[in-house]
Amino acid sequence: MKQFFLASLLGSSIALCTTAMAADTDLKALEDAARKEGVVNSVGMPDAWANWKGTWDDLAKKYGLKHIDTDMSSAQEVAKFEAEKDNASADIGDVGAAFGPIAVTKGVTQPYKPSTWAQIPDWAKDKDGHWALAYTGTIAFIINKQLVKEQDMPKTWHDLEKGKYKVAIGDVGTAAQAANGVLAAAIAYKGDEKNIEPGLQLFTKLAQQKRLSLANPTIQTLEKGEIEVGVVWDFNGLSYRQQIDPKRFEVLIPSDGSVISGYTTIINKYAKNPNAAKLTREYIFSDAGQINLAEGHARPIRAEHLKLPAEVQAKLLPNEQYKAVQPIKDAPAWEATSKKAATAVAGASDHRDGVKPFGGVRQPLPPRSLASQLPQGPVYAVPVGAGLPAMRSATIFGVPMNHNVILVLLDGLNHQVAHHAMGHLHAYVEADRAALYRVECELPSLSRPLYECILTGVAPIDSGIVPQQRQPPVQPAQRVSTTPAKPAWARQRRPITG
Repeated sequence: MKQFFLASLLGSSIALCTTAMAADTDLKALEDAARKEGVVNSVGMPDAWANWKGTWDDLAKKYGLKHIDTDMSSAQEVAKFEAEKDNASADIGDVGAAFGPIAVTKGVTQPYKPSTWAQIPDWAKDKDGHWALAYTGTIAFIINKQLVKEQDMPKTWHDLEKGKYKVAIGDVGTAAQAANGVLAAAIAYKGDEKNIEPGLQLFTKLAQQKRLSLANPTIQTLEKGEIEVGVVWDFNGLSYRQQIDPKRFEVLIPSDGSVISGYTTIINKYAKNPNAAKLTREYIFSDAGQINLAEGHARPIRAEHLKLPAEVQAKLLPNEQYKAVQPIKDAPAWEATSKKAATAVAGASDHRDGVKPFGGVRQPLPPRSLASQLPQGPVYAVPVGAGLPAMRSATIFGVPMNHNVILVLLDGLNHQVAHHAMGHLHAYVEADRAALYRVECELPSLSRPLYECILTGVAPIDSGIVPQQRQPPVQPAQRVSTTPAKPAWARQRRPITG
């Protein structure tokens, strides 16, 4: 059984372990134990996101806690906790709402109920204290007023059907924001977590009208004028507007329905500094911590119990805009149907791009799970005769190919970046002479185990090859051709012949 920190202070011993604590917590003892640890290491809580910087600065000033953050996705945070176990390098993380229950199921969290626990809505917390949303996100529209006339600005999801502007939702296969955008649209059309067809039909219609934008709604694409209407979390939209030009953008919640979700801290079961992590959660849910989040345009979960300073309240949308929003009521159902959203919107993007690879038949490669948000990268499949030298292949990732193809896999390159930056290869895609596939990687996302997986079809967790260093290779189930540019351990493979 894991041994937790035992503090002896003022002649009395107090055990601060995995027992959840609420309003009767000895906060002075917790503070003293956290001061003794002196540091809190976080993942997925960078300074610029939701104004975490304000919280880290306060913890340093009030309690002397030093802080280091490593930014990563929700899935990577949970995987890190699980992989490192007793060698934990992180004490606390911030993950999307769907990942709180996932982390609990994997057994990588420890509970702590802050003293303000009673003011957190039941739908936004785990009854045992393993997770609780600190701030919420509601799907909103961000509209470039320089590109969309005032009379044409959408106020509802139904308005999107009638517009002439393009709508950007982002990558539904990797981003919780985009996935929840599909669910929000479904809710507006009387759907729910089990029935997202109405939302999918909307985006299919936009794709058929060639109004589904290729761009991802980020601060960079918004600033460059690549987004006319974007589907984003409200706190992202408000932050982008403030950073670029408040007069240039309108941010609003669609009045015919939206989904409210949020982000929760998870405290690592194996944390080296468990008391500092618990004190961090305690502070996040305090009035000061909640105001810090509001400063970063994130709507505090305790908003109804706070008196926000006028200048902070002005950074948020008016309360009346949230009348038609609803939380995710059936998390397991959403987990299942979200996979369908990833595949269906990817199919809509094919229609949008006009890509007809390999005789006009697209054979999509759906991600294992939308909720996993694992790293994803590009694979270009270029038929022989497209202008590049030939290589023989019959099947790629289980998808039969009707032509000889070259498989171009780009190690370490994000799919979205490739879509914008790989102009030469993407030209073949635009000319209907090649296909671009999004491939979701196994964990850990390191070259050595992932090439082993590509070459053998055996996942790292099964092959046992998980570190980056050289190890004896697994005997491949089948061999495939590899490129000349590869590390030494990849050169252990012999290309197929004949």
